[in-house]
Amino acid sequence: MARPGRVMLGALIVAAVLLSSAVLHEAGHILAGRAIGMRLDEVAVMPGIRLYPTVERVPWSGWVAHVAQSSDHPVSPLAKGFRSLMGSGTNTIISYIAMALLWWRRPGGMRLFAMGVTVLVLAGDIVGYGVLPRLGLRHAIFVGGKTTEPRLAAMRMGLPGWAFDVLLAIHCAVVLRVLYLRCLRARPASTQTGPVEPSRASE
Repeated sequence: MARPGRVMLGALIVAAVLLSSAVLHEAGHILAGRAIGMRLDEVAVMPGIRLYPTVERVPWSGWVAHVAQSSDHPVSPLAKGFRSLMGSGTNTIISYIAMALLWWRRPGGMRLFAMGVTVLVLAGDIVGYGVLPRLGLRHAIFVGGKTTEPRLAAMRMGLPGWAFDVLLAIHCAVVLRVLYLRCLRARPASTQTGPVEPSRASE
């Protein structure tokens, strides 16, 4: 049975990763918008609290976070698609970096748990945004937007919807394979075969 301290640490890790995922997602939108010459007009978080440019209550329709950007010059559909895609795209890129570290560093214990949760949450961002609204759910099942943001963004950039779906399926297969091989099949040292010396320590 897990000790209370490890359960608490695990819960804190999950909460921190979920918060980081939301921050990285919106940061991806902001940085991509800046890259195409858009300025930041508004940042708000659930449940309807504007953080920028002023702190105040605003109407809330269920989103986790909201970023508004605008431009004084026309923005092409390709550029708009790039900005929209880089929310989930940022988390996806970071998830592959985390998967590479998970694959080659082979951590154990709570580090394995933390990296596994990081991969699952960040890689799952584009799945939540690209699939769940098509099932009548929100991006995070009960909260979040209702549009398939990355899929619509990819289509705006010229990628057919079916091609996005195929790439998303490949993405899911890769993530699940890595998590299975490096997390679910990971064996603690105590389960390794071979002679084991009796322990004389007492608790």
